[in-house]
Amino acid sequence: MRIFVNSVSTYVAKPLVAQLVAEGHEIVGSTNDLTLLEKGMEGVVELVSSTNKDGVAELVASAEVTILSLHDGGFRDKSAILRSFNSDELSGQKKLICLSSVMTWAKTPKSSPEAVLYEDDFMSRKPASKFTTFRTVETEVLSTKRPGVSPCVVAAGLLYGGAGGNLSCLMRDAWMMETDDLRVPNADSGGSNSLPTIHIVDLAAFVCKLIASECPVVAKKQYMVAVDKSLSTLRDVSTAVSRELGSGAVRNTTREEAEEMMLDEPELTQLQIDLRFEVEGDSAMTLLAAAGSMKYSDGPCANMKTIAAQFRQERDLRPLRIVVTGPPGSGVRPCCEQLAKKYVLTVVDEAAAIANATDTDEEEGKEAELKAEVEAAVAGGGLPAPLKARLLRKLLISKRCRNQGFILAGSPGNYDEAVNLFVNFAKDDEGVATDAVPVDPEAYVLRANAQPSHVVVFKSEDDGWLKQQYLAWWEQEQAKKAEAAAAAAAEEGKEADAAPTEADAEAEFSKLLGAFRDGNKDDDEKNPVTFFEKSCELETLNVAAEEEDTQESVVNYIAGGEGAPCNFHPTKEEVAAEERQRKHQAEEAAAAAARESEEKQLREEDEKREKAEARAAREEEVRKQETEMLEARSLPLRKYLMANVIPTLTEGMLEVVKMKPEDPIDYLAEYLFKKNVKSEEELAAQAKDQGM
Repeated sequence: MRIFVNSVSTYVAKPLVAQLVAEGHEIVGSTNDLTLLEKGMEGVVELVSSTNKDGVAELVASAEVTILSLHDGGFRDKSAILRSFNSDELSGQKKLICLSSVMTWAKTPKSSPEAVLYEDDFMSRKPASKFTTFRTVETEVLSTKRPGVSPCVVAAGLLYGGAGGNLSCLMRDAWMMETDDLRVPNADSGGSNSLPTIHIVDLAAFVCKLIASECPVVAKKQYMVAVDKSLSTLRDVSTAVSRELGSGAVRNTTREEAEEMMLDEPELTQLQIDLRFEVEGDSAMTLLAAAGSMKYSDGPCANMKTIAAQFRQERDLRPLRIVVTGPPGSGVRPCCEQLAKKYVLTVVDEAAAIANATDTDEEEGKEAELKAEVEAAVAGGGLPAPLKARLLRKLLISKRCRNQGFILAGSPGNYDEAVNLFVNFAKDDEGVATDAVPVDPEAYVLRANAQPSHVVVFKSEDDGWLKQQYLAWWEQEQAKKAEAAAAAAAEEGKEADAAPTEADAEAEFSKLLGAFRDGNKDDDEKNPVTFFEKSCELETLNVAAEEEDTQESVVNYIAGGEGAPCNFHPTKEEVAAEERQRKHQAEEAAAAAARESEEKQLREEDEKREKAEARAAREEEVRKQETEMLEARSLPLRKYLMANVIPTLTEGMLEVVKMKPEDPIDYLAEYLFKKNVKSEEELAAQAKDQGM
């Protein structure tokens, strides 16, 4: 049978196409994926673009059955498909199946909260506001009914399975474990609302049954509801998800919190419905015997283990379990911190293991006993090797580390520690696990939930260089600790404890280096690297600690092969935070640029003023020098005038003042003339006397 399926590569259509192909049908379809149009899709004999309306109509006309899915943007093909079915040129027997959603029933009036709805009462259905368009298309599809055309609508329950669906947000939040308890996104009922659900594979099986059915009762049905027989509540589903992917605990949300969650994830609004459908009697599920072919008819809660495994596989949620070891000062800690930031992983070391073991409020029981044992060991000078391995192992197999992975920093320090961390305990004759690992390496069974995926070993034989690097790191750490200790002491009103000295750091370095050298001898068959290579069958990465760009080598090693897995990062919150940081940095850069521009302008003005002042000083100096030069040059003339002119001229001016003549200028001139004649006579007489 030739069948047209729209949007063939989407979440709903993909498993449907696979099942139809497996049953021997010829599939044609549409897609909006340009790569798929170019390369094709397995099992699909002909593909056209969803934007090619004529091409879509042509393929629809050639098919005996057309499946119009309204999910995942299926509205792109709606107009072309309905135009084809309303055309008079359509010939032969045609069947049109519209895959819709039970959300078109979300607001349907019920006699009581527990009332059961029947698919045959579809005329009274009332949609959620955002699914009004679904309801409209359902009506358009049913209105194509005429001789030769058999339309029907399949209202699918809330979808789950694989990488997507209506439960994917819950599954993601549980896997990420950003909070210890998974939030139930419903504040009104605490999650007591019933969810009509169906696995995506079971929906495909239902449609295949519908296409193959020759049941006359089914043929008369225009509207069918495809849901499993479970009556799971939202809280039931949330608990099952948390138990399989998270901590196992759930908590209610406030109205504000629930509304915020639904604003961030609009898909969560579909989890607010409270509907129960009849799946027995003369329902399509019963008439098609669909339940018998459904793999997940018991619903999501009963099948959550399988569903979670599908989610991990489809989303590529492989845990990254990285071990980084090396001598003190070789760069293990900086490497781990950078990897943790890049891959958003938990760094596991002795300090983290101690904090994990002592972070309990229990006063009795195993956790309380372990806390007391750890605190006593720490107070006594350090953890013994068995207890350290036990604490590290406890953290390595925690839910977060099992989901996302870990970075084990600085351990194992020797072969025995590696065995205790990653090998299952031996079993006795009755098959009960003991508290010791097998003696024979051939009997080792690795812990599946903690087995490393990558091992990085930093190498260096230069003890002097290692010491220098270790002390530099120690100084930085001590500065941070001293600041924190001072703040804590000031808050408590007491003096901070005495800080370790550099001599203490050197002693600690010698102790750590000696322990590492003893546990990692290359000529010893029992060293950690040998364990990872032989027992774990891993290719370890040896890094020369003194070399530059060691981090690039480590990242290439981890990203090789299957590549880095998905970890849902960056989240929307992280993207928003990064955007805020970029905006803040841009504002700071703009402010810095403005300050720099202002400072530059001030500097230019200062330079201009200084240049003007310097120029004025030079000009003043030039004027002074010119004045002095002129004065120097005019000195003989001044003396001449003072000796021969100024006395006579002064006497004449005094005479003018004394006499006050009518014409002072003429009087002064006459006076000077007479004075000059008298002076000439006196000079002549003097010359005559001198001649005698």
